[in-house]
Amino acid sequence: MKKLKNKNIITLLSMLMILLTGCTNPVRISSDQIKEFREQIQEDYASIKEIRLEFMPTTIYMYYEMKDPVTEEEKKEIFEQSRELLMSDTFDQEVIQAKFHKKYSSSGHPNFEILFDDGTQKVMSSFSIQANDSEDADEVYTQWYYSKGGDVPGELGEPYSLENK
Repeated sequence: MKKLKNKNIITLLSMLMILLTGCTNPVRISSDQIKEFREQIQEDYASIKEIRLEFMPTTIYMYYEMKDPVTEEEKKEIFEQSRELLMSDTFDQEVIQAKFHKKYSSSGHPNFEILFDDGTQKVMSSFSIQANDSEDADEVYTQWYYSKGGDVPGELGEPYSLENK
């Protein structure tokens, strides 16, 4: 019964992503910075099988497919390194400005989703942040959220901060 519930959640999340992005195919992202990051993080964490970065009209996705499940602490360490990459000036210039805005010129700043597939297809946890493109916003990105998986689809999860580690 629990397996069926998890499959239903994954199916619902997939359908929600399709609905929110239409029939747009994801665009794979590649750069020298991403290549270096991928090599370094896979060297640091042997449990990482694959890392994919893709974007769609409103969001940049970073998928971690794991060979083996990782601890919550390792997941947060991987997230912190991933956040540094995604929030870097180089990533902004080489990916967001040069590629994302070139393809989706009217979509504003992208949201970010960092997804972890634990290798069992039972739990997909995520870190996410929504862009604030309003003119009176002090900052575009302010609060990351963390969902351990199994939460209500479409909800951001719990606010995440360094103190949560």
